[in-house]
Amino acid sequence: MAVDTRARPDQQPAPAPERVPAPQRVPAHPATGTWATALISTTDESTGTPLPVRRFTADEYYRMAEAGILRPDERVELLDGVVVVMNANGPPHASTSAAAADLLRDRLGRAVVVREQLPVRLDDSWELELDVAVVPAPHGGYRSSHPTANDVVLLLEVADSSAAVDRRVKLPRYAAAGIVETWLANLAFDCDIITGERLTERVLEVYRKPGPDGYTEVRVLRGGETITPEAFPDVVVPVAELLGETDDDQADGEADGADADPAEGAQR
Repeated sequence: MAVDTRARPDQQPAPAPERVPAPQRVPAHPATGTWATALISTTDESTGTPLPVRRFTADEYYRMAEAGILRPDERVELLDGVVVVMNANGPPHASTSAAAADLLRDRLGRAVVVREQLPVRLDDSWELELDVAVVPAPHGGYRSSHPTANDVVLLLEVADSSAAVDRRVKLPRYAAAGIVETWLANLAFDCDIITGERLTERVLEVYRKPGPDGYTEVRVLRGGETITPEAFPDVVVPVAELLGETDDDQADGEADGADADPAEGAQR
């Protein structure tokens, strides 16, 4: 950056904000099965040719559990027909998810059910355990079947180390399935997805207007702001409470963001 050599040292312009690459956007749900390739290798490295992948339906997924192939205590999801082991939830992830669910229950009332870490079936090859899903409260609950994408009026995912995968793999699929609004509580301190600048605090990424190629409206909100869910126009939610933030958390985040390696943050 050019500096006017005539200016005194205390008047020199501050350096430009650090920028890191923004996450790439991928097609929503190609018939070729690109979803699985984001998670596992499906190409023969020696020849570069695609390898056949045996995908499972949701019904087959449940039959594997009934047969004991999948243990009752295994934390797995079905992503595009592939059984994927879920990451363990560390304290920041677990506490943020629980705080957000409690806050939404308090603000939204008894007309809806706020589900935590419970399955939602998007289609016959996708069944995920979502961090927080807001669905209608039908008579009798969901005893005979899990909610589907059509039932979800608001979805919240909490992301720390999983932020890049959530954006690349899950968010476009939520949009393609028609989930009208998805919030991503970003605890990763990676980058602002709009400006590309290094994050020094937790933020809430808001995704709206779903379509086959992903969400077309994206916003990034910080602790001092509020958010009103599209399905609940009379409800105002403080972002800081949704993220479970305290003043100490914000101070720690600024220190972590300042010390982080930009290349490492871009890879998360």
